[in-house]
Amino acid sequence: MNAHAYDVVVVGARVAGSALALRLARAGARVCLLDRATFPSPTLSTHVLHTVAPLRELGVLDRVLASGAPLLRETRFAIQGVRMTLGRADDPGLCPRRESLDTALLTAAGEAGADVRCGVRVLEVLRRDGAVAGVLAEGSGGRRYELTAPVVVGADGRNSTIARAMGARRYLVTAAPRPAYFGYFSGVAAPPAFIWQRPGDELVAGAPTDGGLFLTLAQPSAGVDPRLRGDDGRAFAEYVGGVSTELGELLAGATPVGELRRMPGYQCYFRESAGPGWALVGDAGHFKDVTPGQGINDALRQAERLAGALLFGLSRPARLAGALRAYWAWRDTDAFDMYWFGTDLGVSGPLPHLVAGMLHRVARRPAARDALHEVLAHRRRPAAVFSPPRLLAATVTAIRDGSMPARAALAQAGALTAAELRRRMIAARRIGALPAVPTTVSEPVAPPASQTIPAR
Repeated sequence: MNAHAYDVVVVGARVAGSALALRLARAGARVCLLDRATFPSPTLSTHVLHTVAPLRELGVLDRVLASGAPLLRETRFAIQGVRMTLGRADDPGLCPRRESLDTALLTAAGEAGADVRCGVRVLEVLRRDGAVAGVLAEGSGGRRYELTAPVVVGADGRNSTIARAMGARRYLVTAAPRPAYFGYFSGVAAPPAFIWQRPGDELVAGAPTDGGLFLTLAQPSAGVDPRLRGDDGRAFAEYVGGVSTELGELLAGATPVGELRRMPGYQCYFRESAGPGWALVGDAGHFKDVTPGQGINDALRQAERLAGALLFGLSRPARLAGALRAYWAWRDTDAFDMYWFGTDLGVSGPLPHLVAGMLHRVARRPAARDALHEVLAHRRRPAAVFSPPRLLAATVTAIRDGSMPARAALAQAGALTAAELRRRMIAARRIGALPAVPTTVSEPVAPPASQTIPAR
């Protein structure tokens, strides 16, 4: 059995794992990046990036664009009578297939010096003196070898092998209110836009992707429409067209490509994401409702932050545990607001009248629409749009125009405010409950990922 020594072993080579390995390798760390899959390889995903800024910063945007995925210049957003167009010309989005995006990041990680091993599965997590010390892996032909490192990162998705081996518990678990169905079509004369529509209680979306294909998403509100049960792409297109006239017109005459992909029922969660010699990143540590399309952006943000924590800890081994816990606390703080925003956006039933009123006000104001774009790009909190002043204005308007009795309007405003306060209290308790690690206040525990580690 052969042994190989690294600074970090990253298990899982999709967006989170490859982006993390890329940053670490560029900073001089010895990184092994492994995955049981071989690439290119598809996976369930909304594909959506509401901003390409993270890919540009990583230096892989041109490589991804070479696959043929067009820049998305706008988001056409419609929900229960409210319609608006979001986006900025200088801050486009993208909807690449995961075969293209994951492979671009993995290739860049390898070029930066990461030891990339695909078609490899983890058999066991190695431990030494109470801490993780690497993994036992099995490659092609059944050959086994030890990959040792002071840190193992699980970037291996919702069913994470590393999370399971570490006994990482889930918390704030919620059931997604809608299943999700994905299909590809060719022959679609699509605009460079992400189209997201929920005219009633059904939700559909679509965007052009690479390979000349158009990705379509359906999230029915309750039960499963018979047209979504099989692999009949034309029946799927018929369902989508019945919900959205715009998407229906785009799909008219289009050709289904491949099988429908399904998430018939899934849970959203946070997981314990750091311990002695290990950490989780991406879906392995946190998964939210797919409705707002935040998973890829989350993975890239977390990879950047975790890279900074690891580089700091590897250069100061006595501070490694504190750096990993600080990353975990940051991850929760960063994700809480969007976690609940996704839940609210996907919940079945009519929008609360005052929420619809706030959205109508947003649709009429360019600055507010820009703020909503910034929310989807995860640069501002949802409270920047659904703010107390905007709630107050919607409440006053509802009372004045008679669309709600005063008592009902005030009660709904109170209920919305109370729900937000409860969530903030839950978040504060969760952050406060993280296991304490002694640190000094004179030195940060998670510097920018540009930091390098000493040469060995």
